[in-house]
This record gives sequence, structure tokens and C-alpha cells, in this order.
Amino acid sequence: MGTYKKYVLPALGALLLVMGPASAEPVSLAVIIPGTSAPYGEVFSEIVKGIERRAGGRLTRVNLKHTTELYALKKRLQEQHVDAVIALGWRGVEAAEKLDGVLPVIAGAAILNPATLRPGVSGITLRTDPDVALSRLEAFLPEIQRVHRVFSEGSYSCLAEQAREAAGLLGLELFDYPVAVPAMSARMQAYRELLAKKLDQHDAIWLCDDVFDVQGEVILDFLLEFAWKNKIVLFSENPAHAKRGVLFAFLPDYARLGEHLADMALERLQQPDKSPAVVPLSDVSLLINVRTAEHLGISVARRSRHGHLTIMPDGLVLD
Repeated sequence: MGTYKKYVLPALGALLLVMGPASAEPVSLAVIIPGTSAPYGEVFSEIVKGIERRAGGRLTRVNLKHTTELYALKKRLQEQHVDAVIALGWRGVEAAEKLDGVLPVIAGAAILNPATLRPGVSGITLRTDPDVALSRLEAFLPEIQRVHRVFSEGSYSCLAEQAREAAGLLGLELFDYPVAVPAMSARMQAYRELLAKKLDQHDAIWLCDDVFDVQGEVILDFLLEFAWKNKIVLFSENPAHAKRGVLFAFLPDYARLGEHLADMALERLQQPDKSPAVVPLSDVSLLINVRTAEHLGISVARRSRHGHLTIMPDGLVLD
């Protein structure tokens, strides 16, 4: 989330006071916020605004520090008579999981894999819903017929099965290139095999795997050079990549994410027997690189879904 601070969306929605199903007392929620510096702190702040809109005045903020002890966390939640916990970021999720099920836990602002979460934890993974992602792609670029993805086998980030179903409903061909190990060399080889195909203006490459690490910058540079030279559409799950040169990336509406996290917490309290679930993001906008669009001969204004665009820094626009 390196450049997210520039692109946090304004808060949306109405203020709702939510009452518990079996009591006249308002439900009391707590949000665990990891201690961090900008820009991550600003993202968490926007998410908390959304949570507050759903929780009303019954929200306890727990600022997690490296020195925070489990006993002190449990005591604070008990003193505030908290009914459910919303945990942000991986440090927040790890702390909440150590509560050992004494309270419902809703996780967010992290890439979540249900297989690695403790039983009973629900949440919203920081990845775009494939139905939304492919629908936005089709609306913005109706000429695209084939979408290609490279990702590590077993990676929850790409939501492989859901994406294949979404592509089929939209009439898109989705080509997956799973790699057995997440090493950069294996992923680079998979991309080389992909780029060896005869790609044209009807093809798009979707960067949906885990956010690139430092070594992965080599892969990104390699893809950007190829896409620019061959005028191939490259889009990404990482908003930071829009500034780097991909045509567009998906930008979460963090305030809406907070609202949805609070809604999940309230639903868990109202329906305690319902199975927990991890769901992807559905409220996202396109962060479009204007220079790349012009190079590809794409009129951003003409193809805007909403009929208007928000001008952002660094040659980017928000649709």
C-alpha cells in the first residue's frame, strides 16, 4: 500500500445507529489498529471512519503497539463490554486470533487466506472480487477478449475458481499460468511463456498474485517494458502499479470497506450460528494511468463508466 495515501476515497454513505437484536442497548464494537506510519495509518483511519458510521458511538479503538500484551488487550475489551472485534492489518488479525474465540473476530485490511485463519474468523480480503474486476475491465475495454494471469498454485489472492466463473458469464477467455513455487525465477519463466504467445489488442494481462516484493520489481519492470513496446493492456490489483505504468489498477473504497466490516460484525452477532466467511472487495474504482492510455490510443474520458473523472496526482485519473 505504498502510495495509497494519495488515493484514499472520500467517505460515502449515511450514518446509521445499529441496535442489537435481543437488547435495547447498542451493540459495542472494538477495532484493533496496528501502530504504523504514513501512509498505512491514513488508510486505517479511513476504514475506521466507515466502521464508526455503522457502530455509532459504541466503538472502542485499540491502538496496538509492539509492547501490547494479550492480558492487557483482553482486559481492555472486557472493561468496555465489547461484543465483537474488527481487526485491521496482519498484526491486528494475529492479536485478535489470540483471544481464543472469546469474541467474534472480523478481519480486514490484509490479504486473507481462509485456510490460514483460525476457525470462526470472518473477514474481507484486500483483493478485488473477480466478478467486479472483470466487469469493470469489460466496461472500460470492451475489445478485450482474453485475459491472462500468472500466480502461485494455491494462492488465494487470485480467487481462481470464482474468476473462471465470472469470465465465462462475461464471454471472456481466462488463461491461467499457475506456478508450483512462488520463487521469482518460476514466475518469470511463466511470464516468458505467456509473452511468447501472439498477444494483441484483444489480450490483457491481469496482475492478481501477491503484491510484488523487492525482487518482484524486476518482473514488473519486465512486464511494463513488454506492454509498452507491444501495446498490450496490463492491469493490476495493486494501486501503486498505476503510477508505475500499468493501464489501470483497482483502488478500494476504504470507508466503504469499514462499513462492510462493521456490517459483518453485526451480522455475526445477530446470526451466531452462521458459518464465517472471507469475501473479496466489491467497492473499488479504476485508477487509470493517462499516459499509458494515450499510448494505447484509449480515450479515458470517452470510456468513463460514470461520465466524469476525478483528476489525481502523477498523471492518474479515478473512474
